[in-house]
Amino acid sequence: MTEDNELIKQIDKKIAETEALAAEAQKWANQLGSLQNNVLVLKRARLLLLGEETPGEPREDVPVFPKPSQPALNLGSDVSSNGNGSQPASIGSLLIGVLMEAGSPLKVQRILERMRAKGRTDVTGKTLGGVISQYLTKGSIRRTARATYALPRANRTEMHTG
Repeated sequence: MTEDNELIKQIDKKIAETEALAAEAQKWANQLGSLQNNVLVLKRARLLLLGEETPGEPREDVPVFPKPSQPALNLGSDVSSNGNGSQPASIGSLLIGVLMEAGSPLKVQRILERMRAKGRTDVTGKTLGGVISQYLTKGSIRRTARATYALPRANRTEMHTG
């Protein structure tokens, strides 16, 4: 009987290990599309930061800020949570917040420093470059010079007039 109990314990341990591996594999399978997209975005961000590709000007048909029916961005100075204490503020919302606070174009390194000062010490230059690339494509920010970005002109006007 003791041998059976020992064998059952070994089987239970193997089941737990296999379930953990299966859960990890499922997590990566779920992220595959996002990872492939991130690679493409990072490659474009690299080209943008090197000045080898120039983004177009923001289009009128691309909303810069959420419509009233959409939830507002978390742009507060406390980025340790998203308002409910569970996750940090998104890098994108923090990017917009930093550019709003600056009121003028900022170099990528300065944006990164300000994000880190606000508590997002996990943000790397590569990650920020990818987010910048996405926001340039959407027209949420504009490139003013090499590795220098600002809010679109219309966005800044809306910000000050209400």
